[in-house]
Amino acid sequence: MKKDIHIVKRLLTAALALSFISSAHAAPDGAALYAAKCAMCHQADGRGIPAQYPPLAGRVATIASNDQGRAYLGHVLINGMTGMLRINNATYVGYMPSFRALTDADIAAVLTHVASLGATGNKATIDADTVHAARTPPLSPTAVSTERRGLVAAGIVP
Repeated sequence: MKKDIHIVKRLLTAALALSFISSAHAAPDGAALYAAKCAMCHQADGRGIPAQYPPLAGRVATIASNDQGRAYLGHVLINGMTGMLRINNATYVGYMPSFRALTDADIAAVLTHVASLGATGNKATIDADTVHAARTPPLSPTAVSTERRGLVAAGIVP
C-alpha cells in the first residue's frame, strides 16, 4: 500500500513538472496579449476610436507586407510612438506606450494577430527574429514617428 502511494506521488510530481515545462514553451497567444495590452485603446476588432486611437484593422497586414514595414511595426511596439498621425482623412494626436518589456515572441504574436484583423487574402506574419532585430538601436517615440512619415511618403505605410 505504501509503495502504491509512493508511485502515485511520483507520477503526480512528474505530471505537474511536465505541465510547467509545456506551458513555459507554449507559443504566445497573440489574441490574448492583444486583448490584454492593446484592445482598450484600439478596440477588440482593431477599428480604433475616431479622433482618439487610430485603426489597425486592415492596415497592419499591408504595412507588414515588406521588410521595412515589419521592422517599423516592431519599432512601434518596442519604442512607442508620439505625435500626429493622419489616417483615412482623420487626424490622431497622442502617445503610444512602449511594450519593450514583452518578449520578442510575444510582440511577434501580437503583431501577427493584429495583421489578421480585417485582413483579406494573404495574412502577414511577423517572426520573433524580426522583432529582435528591431530592438537595436533603441529609438525615441519621436524617432518612430519620423520613421513613419518617411514610410508614408514611400507608400509603405498607408
